[in-house]
Amino acid sequence: MIWMYAPEGKELHATDVASLTELYEFSRKFDWLWVDFLSPDEKESEILTELLGNEKTIVSDIKEGVYNLLYMYTRYEKRHDYTLISLPFVNLEKELEMHPVFVIVKKKMIITWGCQHCPILIKAVIRTLKEHANEGMKANVYFVLSRLLREIVVLNSKVLMSIREKMDKLEEEALEKSGKRMLQSVFGIKKQVSTLHR
Repeated sequence: MIWMYAPEGKELHATDVASLTELYEFSRKFDWLWVDFLSPDEKESEILTELLGNEKTIVSDIKEGVYNLLYMYTRYEKRHDYTLISLPFVNLEKELEMHPVFVIVKKKMIITWGCQHCPILIKAVIRTLKEHANEGMKANVYFVLSRLLREIVVLNSKVLMSIREKMDKLEEEALEKSGKRMLQSVFGIKKQVSTLHR
């Protein structure tokens, strides 16, 4: 699914699109645009490819996982008229999972590409963008980027705190019972924490 957002005055306009033509028609009305892709299918991937200057390789590499966990720890990549940034978004449902959120920054457009775990992140940024527009303040692509970074830090910190609480609880139990299995649990959680600190 492709969603587009654009602030105008005190309003945040939002619409979903199914074609590049619809996207360009919507974008002509505004100074800048935020395009959000949620697990794009083949047709949506073609639209993304066109937005990136017909760059099929980068889109297929991201879809195939080439730019996955390893890429999340590298800096950014400057290409043609955009900058590609990969941000690690942490999820802790049953166990620690890390998902990349890809952000493509262009002069008058920011593109986000996430997976099924990312809507909570995107909704938080949309809420902030709406509040910002409602206050009559101007935003731009860098405002959205800064909000994405902030929300990822906040959400990842919550996961980190949850893991630390579990670790403290297990350490207390291990000191009381001093069992081998308990110590393995403590070290397993410490390993998760060190993964987040990288």
